[in-house]
Amino acid sequence: AQVVAGIGFIGAGTIIVTRRQRVKGLTTAAGLWAAAIIGLALGGGFYEGGLFATFLILIAELFFSRVEYRMLQNAPEVNLYVEYSDNKTMDTLLQEFREHGLKILNMGIIHSKSNEEHNACAIFTLRLHKGLDVEHLKQEILATAGVVSVREL
Repeated sequence: AQVVAGIGFIGAGTIIVTRRQRVKGLTTAAGLWAAAIIGLALGGGFYEGGLFATFLILIAELFFSRVEYRMLQNAPEVNLYVEYSDNKTMDTLLQEFREHGLKILNMGIIHSKSNEEHNACAIFTLRLHKGLDVEHLKQEILATAGVVSVREL
């Protein structure tokens, strides 16, 4: 009973709700529960059940990670980290986003100080339309004058 209570508190601590009302951490909480259950089974001497549960969980993780990868390839939202050298570049990027029909859901900008050698950077959350590939978009952004680097977060 104490294991159930302890894992319940730990699992609940991994679940959060983001600013955009999305729930994160459910997979982590489920993984903690599964590990605790397998540990209890093995500790209680039920080796066949513990090994069978481990096998099932590994198969499920392999299968669902591939499903997740396929779903994220066609994800309607993407987070991009863009490093750029001057403010004109930001205006050009925003114009390119409008031309592609992208909606900016969130944008955070960190300016560099004029006496430093660091570039400014921005993190964009963009809503993509179905015909646009993320890799193609990253290449187009990188080809923009003044853009130093582009990464998907």
